[in-house]
Amino acid sequence: MANFFNIPFYTFGGLIFWRDCFLRKGWRIQQNLLFKSFRLLDEHDIRRTRGSYKHCLKSLDNYFSAWEIKETEEEITLILPGIFRTRLAFSKMNKYLRSKGHNTIILSYSSYRQSIKENAKTINTIINNFSQNIKRVNFITYSIGGLVLRELLSLPGDWCNRIKVGRIVQIAPPNQGSQIAYKLSKYFLFRLILGKSLKDMLPDKVKLFPAFSSDIEFGIIAGFKGSEKGYNHLSKCDNDGFISVRETKLSGASDYSFFRLSHFSLLFSQDVLEVTNRYLKHGHFSNKRKIKKIKPAFQDVMNNIY
Repeated sequence: MANFFNIPFYTFGGLIFWRDCFLRKGWRIQQNLLFKSFRLLDEHDIRRTRGSYKHCLKSLDNYFSAWEIKETEEEITLILPGIFRTRLAFSKMNKYLRSKGHNTIILSYSSYRQSIKENAKTINTIINNFSQNIKRVNFITYSIGGLVLRELLSLPGDWCNRIKVGRIVQIAPPNQGSQIAYKLSKYFLFRLILGKSLKDMLPDKVKLFPAFSSDIEFGIIAGFKGSEKGYNHLSKCDNDGFISVRETKLSGASDYSFFRLSHFSLLFSQDVLEVTNRYLKHGHFSNKRKIKKIKPAFQDVMNNIY
């Protein structure tokens, strides 16, 4: 019966109840957040085996040896999702960036069952286990993933001595917290649905997260509506429905790019994909965008950021 459960089997890649523990050439060892069991998925999300972590790791080595899978990449780009954004939500971004020559990997972790610090520690372990040929890692973060990365880069790790942090693109990051999250936190239903991540997004909580060091190159992409109250009237200024433009600001950013898009639409915009690719390759998004016909309140926000 045990062998039956270890036959190759197609999966969805661990969208909700699984977290990545080990990454290698698109293969991943995942742990179930409910039952704490482990499984090994190949680059096509086919489950190759299940069992203990050591068993999955040994099986991974056996597959790579038997199939003569070579690891030659020296640079990778990790994508860190936000609340309820699974790997499927980044499929368009992943396909586009790979077509542009980026070796992208979308991480799976639970943004609502685990805290930002817990997820950061898990990712820190994953990067520590990267193969020795990896010399540089870029990051793309979405929403609360930006806070996970800020915590991650403050943690000590063996990888810091051999892997250089490349460029970072933050998409709709709550770098100053979220007033909308603060108001939602007053209701039990939203605390239940959004879990630990909702608490981590409160402005007073976000102040405790470290900023990026001065030698790290990062840019920020924000969404807006172009009105005084934005997509969500729970905020007092223009916002993408969950994060206001002002709340994305973080000292040290080398470039900003703004799009008249909602929080969730940012992931699927071709324009966002293009400027993300441009920043990863050249360190800038584009020429500053001239946004026409916007309210004076939003123009004040723009002036404060620049």
